[in-house]
Order: sequence, then C-alpha cells, then structure tokens
Amino acid sequence: MHRKPLEDVVHPSMQGAITRNLRVALSNYEFRGYLNGRGTVVLHHRSLLLISSNSGFSLEGYLRDIFGSLTLPGEGPLAFDELDYSIDLVMPYDGCVLGHRFHAVIHTGWRTIEPRIARMRLQVDLNIHGAPFRGVVEHSAPVLRRFRP
Repeated sequence: MHRKPLEDVVHPSMQGAITRNLRVALSNYEFRGYLNGRGTVVLHHRSLLLISSNSGFSLEGYLRDIFGSLTLPGEGPLAFDELDYSIDLVMPYDGCVLGHRFHAVIHTGWRTIEPRIARMRLQVDLNIHGAPFRGVVEHSAPVLRRFRP
C-alpha cells in the first residue's frame, strides 16, 4: 500500500505533534536458542515491531537507526548481530498502529544455554521532517532453549 508523504497529509506546524504521539513496542519478547552448524548457540527473536501513531507513514522513509541488545543475568549486554524488519506493513494501518515484521539474531560462543529471563533493549530512531524521535523498549525477555543439551 502506498502512503502519501507526511508533508502532504499533515501541516508542517503539526509534524512535531506526531513525534510526541509515537510509541514503539514489540508483539512479544521471547528469544529462542538454537544450535548452529558449528555447535554454538544462536538466539533468535521474531515478532512484530508496533509503532503507535496518529498518522500513517513509511518506516523506510523515516527510520534513521535501529539497534538492540539482550542482557542475561551476570553477563554484559549482547548486541544484536543481525536485525531485520519489513518495510511493508504486515497488517493494515488502522489509524492507531503500524505493524512491521521484526527479526533479531545474536550469535554466541556458548555450547549450551539454560532457560532464563533476560533484559531486552531496543532503540528505534526516526526523523519525521526534522522532528527527531527516539523510541526505547526495555522489557523482560524469556530465553528458551530449542535443542537438547
């Protein structure tokens, strides 16, 4: 679906109001650990990137940066090695929420992993016609093993 550029929909004096009303969330926070071909654990996260907004816009046109990390108890943060999202909406814009597929991968050197709760942090930086927005999601994230030890 093609959307009009924001400047065609919203008067420039209101564009700052749009960034004040933006919110970022994920549809779930679970990471699943799999063994790769080298016998080390790879953590995968799949969900929807949900952006609450009072105006539809193109993520591709306004996304400036996106990155994240996962912190397990007693360890430092593990940055997302791979991060992917869909440009197209995976559900129609309903006037309130934009939904995009989201996938993050962390390659570890671990040989095994025990299920536990970690802390996930995701930062999304948008710039809507000179009005910057930084959405930060911090949430508890279950880390589950999807292989036999």
